[in-house]
Amino acid sequence: MEDFKLSLEKLNYINSLFDEPLLIIENNKARFATEDGKQRLREKAIELGYGK
Repeated sequence: MEDFKLSLEKLNYINSLFDEPLLIIENNKARFATEDGKQRLREKAIELGYGK
């Protein structure tokens, strides 16, 4: 798995796109708040024109 850095501002922006938080910070690492987080992110990317 590839590591990447996500600023708190970007994390907050991503969460602002959803009704419920998508990402949370736990033990200084960002993770999906729910089991369906990846699917929700994929669907939002398609909706915004970033994915297929």
